[in-house]
Parts: sequence; C-alpha cells; structure tokens
Amino acid sequence: MEYLPLIAVALVLALSVPLALTDIREHRLPNPLTFLAIVVSAALVLVAGISTESWLQLVVSLLAGGITLGLGYLMAMVNGIGMGDVKYLVAVNILLGWFSPWLILPMLAIGFTLASLVSLGLIIARRANLKTPIAMGPFLMLGFAFVALELFAPVVTVAGGS
Repeated sequence: MEYLPLIAVALVLALSVPLALTDIREHRLPNPLTFLAIVVSAALVLVAGISTESWLQLVVSLLAGGITLGLGYLMAMVNGIGMGDVKYLVAVNILLGWFSPWLILPMLAIGFTLASLVSLGLIIARRANLKTPIAMGPFLMLGFAFVALELFAPVVTVAGGS
C-alpha cells in the first residue's frame, strides 16, 4: 500500500501530457482531466494513509491540497492564475504533501522560473508583451515532473538491484 501515492504520481504525470497539450493549444485545462487528477490523488493517498495508519502524512497531504485550493482561488480572483492551474496544483500538492510538503516549493519554483524565462524570451523576441497570456500549466507540469523524478529514484534503484 505504500506504493499507492507513487502510482498516483505516475497517473497524474500521464494526465499531464494531454493537459499540457490542451493548455498550449487552448489556454485552458479541461475540468474532466483536472478533476480526475484530484480524485486519483486524494483517493490513493486516502487509501494509503488509512491502510498504513499514516495519519499525520494523510492530514498533511490533504491540508496541502486544501491550502492550495484556498490560495489558488484567491489568486484566480485577481487573474494571477487560471482555475485550471489551481485544480491541477491541488492534485499535485496532495501528492507532494504526502511525501513532504517542502517538495511543493521546488515544484513551484521550477514551474514559475521556466514560465518567466520563456516569457522573457518571447518579449525580447518581440513575439509577446507584458499583457500576453501564457499557458502556465505546461511549466507547472514540468516542475512536477522534475520533482516526481526524485520521488521515483529510490524505487528505480531498488528495482535495478543497485
């Protein structure tokens, strides 16, 4: 049962591909996929928490998702981020909160740094300006993917026999 959160990470990573492609194309993250990511994350973490009696991990994980929802909603109200991004981050932060809530910080830092660098490059190339909307989802997903690779490193090492 301790592998359920890692399975959820893999499933959310798989969902990230169509989400990123849709966000690049349409500047939105579709509700069916973002809600599925939330349900997968919450359900597998809930089962893992109950079956292993890891109550603190479970509470921290769900709290990370709840705080993300609250802060994300406030950011969305001032057009700082889209609600699709908020829903994706809720799913991701439930998972990262299970392993360590501190993992949320590098994920966000990587995502926002990549988005800033790409935006700056587009502005320098005169293909965008400060008011040009940017699809944040793919950058947040890259940040999550980078952190997720670190989560899978011990599993790969054990499976490889090293």
